[in-house]
Amino acid sequence: MSKAWLMVAITFLTQFLAMGFTFYSLGIVYEPMEQEFEVNRATLMMLPTAMSVGGMLMAPFLGKWAGKGSIRNMMCLGCLAMGVGFLLSTQVTELWQLIAIFGTCMTFAAGTMGGVTTQALVVNWFQENRTMALGISMMGMSLSGAVMAPVANSIVSSDGWREAYELFGYVTLAAIPLVWFTVVGRPSELPSSNSKTVHDGMHLSAAPDDFSMRDGLKERNLWIIAIVCGLSFMATTALLNNIILHATGEGMDKADAAFLVSMLAIGAAAGKLVFGWAANRFGEQRSLMVAIAAQTIGISILLVDIPYAALLSSCLVLGVGLGGVMPLGAALLARAFGPAKFGPMMGLMAPIMIPFQATGPPAAAAVYDSTGSYDIAWMGLVVVTFIALGLLTLLRIPANKEPAAT
Repeated sequence: MSKAWLMVAITFLTQFLAMGFTFYSLGIVYEPMEQEFEVNRATLMMLPTAMSVGGMLMAPFLGKWAGKGSIRNMMCLGCLAMGVGFLLSTQVTELWQLIAIFGTCMTFAAGTMGGVTTQALVVNWFQENRTMALGISMMGMSLSGAVMAPVANSIVSSDGWREAYELFGYVTLAAIPLVWFTVVGRPSELPSSNSKTVHDGMHLSAAPDDFSMRDGLKERNLWIIAIVCGLSFMATTALLNNIILHATGEGMDKADAAFLVSMLAIGAAAGKLVFGWAANRFGEQRSLMVAIAAQTIGISILLVDIPYAALLSSCLVLGVGLGGVMPLGAALLARAFGPAKFGPMMGLMAPIMIPFQATGPPAAAAVYDSTGSYDIAWMGLVVVTFIALGLLTLLRIPANKEPAAT
């Protein structure tokens, strides 16, 4: 395996752990937490909201660090933060304590085991086939949903959510040595004798010293990409955090409801490959339009009373759309600003994107708390994705061109 594809493999693993243990398992632990802490659903949604707000504050600094510092150190520290965070979570007595852990330890881990750090690592190693490489790397997130939703449901059902979190903590800590001995942040860090292993002949330097956050925030394309992805992720996070509660509220067995998340994740994994291929053939911008359109269709189907088998199929379609958005958004950002500036620009993108993303889960839950149904929430998400499609038409990036690495 080439060094470049080894970076894809290790980021696949760390994103599997980061997203599977936090995001995709949250839908399983909400019900026992709701009973233990005696809170409503909107209050429970403060867990993903805390991660979103924490991510908004941390992302610019993580992006700058990924652009100039040691990506290997960042990823190892992320594994440490997540492992310790899960072990601390087993000792909480109040929900606010858990919210604080998610807003700090888990947020830092999500940004360093995944997010801007792993995306910068892959972009550093690829120019040709970049979207495909990003997609395969991010498949770790999607497949974690397919695996962890039923696994977490089994552990929580038999032993409880605290025992599940203890296991997650030890597994994450065990990943630190693997990350330390495999990750190379950029081709220029390799000894010259190993330069032949560099994929696509890339020798990328760190972000330029004169990079200015103020100048970066003046870039029109940054704002368009960030808002489009933010609106899409608003719909994604709202759906994934509430769909199990929605399904069980409609009388569905919890195991069947958890499988809906697995189907979404399977679709998302497939979507990363499908849109990785489509980006090379039709371009990132057109492919992203199709991905968001598939997302719109999938959410719309939730408003219709359909059999379980048809609901699984709609979740698969929805997942395909979800899977394409993140790698396509990252690839568009890399094309617009070049690999050397990707990390810092990705860090600037998060504070623009995350406020949209953070409002999705609590807003959908609040709709349910006030109406007893998620229908109005799903309608609102359809409108949100239509807005994202309209904004995407305003993006202007010259085809097949990107700034040269410095």
